[in-house]
Amino acid sequence: DMVCGFDADSVAKLKAALAASEPASKGKVLIVATSAAKMGDHDTGAWSEEVCGPYFTFADAGYEVCVCSIGGGDIPIDAGSLSDQFKTENDKRMIEQDCKPLKGTPKLADQDPTAFDICFFAGGHGTCVDFPTDEVGEFISKAAAAGKVVAAVCHGPMSLVNAKDKDGEPLVK
Repeated sequence: DMVCGFDADSVAKLKAALAASEPASKGKVLIVATSAAKMGDHDTGAWSEEVCGPYFTFADAGYEVCVCSIGGGDIPIDAGSLSDQFKTENDKRMIEQDCKPLKGTPKLADQDPTAFDICFFAGGHGTCVDFPTDEVGEFISKAAAAGKVVAAVCHGPMSLVNAKDKDGEPLVK
């Protein structure tokens, strides 16, 4: 068989050369999740789809993805986000992987924002407890100053509360 004038052996060699020249990863993404399992007396945590959706979107697109949390360890997932009404295909994929990316996560404080191309802050009501802190604000400030992409979903923008630009002004006004 010929493909565009090339025999099968030549096509195989071209495919191998192209695969070898492609970068192993398009870049590195850090997904930051809450460590708060309660907001006052209310059980909460991260909203599953708001961690799992971005995780698979970035991973499937060829990015190297690291998931961390404010305090490190297992990310608490809001039980309501896994109810029949809200559970998504991404949630099911994560469950099929035994939720490994969400277990034993490193602490945000141990991450270098300049080591990632994208810093993504996942949502869930737990973020109202542990995202609006000086620690998180400083992390985002460093990422923004280094020209990194900083993004958030739903309640994730709570992470921007204490973030400052290079002049010490609020990053978001």
